[in-house]
Amino acid sequence: MSALEAPYSADDIEARVLAAIRVAGFDPDRCLAPVELAVLGHLRPGGFRASRVLRDLAKIRAEDRILAVGAGLADPARMLAAFPGCQVECIDLSSDYGVAALRETLSGYQA
Repeated sequence: MSALEAPYSADDIEARVLAAIRVAGFDPDRCLAPVELAVLGHLRPGGFRASRVLRDLAKIRAEDRILAVGAGLADPARMLAAFPGCQVECIDLSSDYGVAALRETLSGYQA
C-alpha cells in the first residue's frame, strides 16, 4: 500500500460491508436494489436523498457516461447505473474500498 493510499484504507472493509448487510436484515447473496444498499452507504451529508437530488439537478441521462472520482463504496455510482441506467466508471485511492464496492455490486444489484 502506498503512502498516498494509506489514509484512505479501511481494514476488512469487505467483511464489514457484508456484516452490515446482514445486520440490516438483507441477504448479501441476493440481488439488492440500490435503495436497499443505500442503508449502508451514501455517507455524505443528505445521504441517498441528496444523491438523488444531485442526479436530478445534473440532468443525468441513460446515454451519459459518468466518472466517479473518490467513489468509495460506489453508492451514488450504483444508483446512477440503475437509474437512469448510464455507464459509470469509478476510481478511488483505496484498493480496499474498490474491492468492497466490486464485491457489493457483484453480489448485490446490477443494472
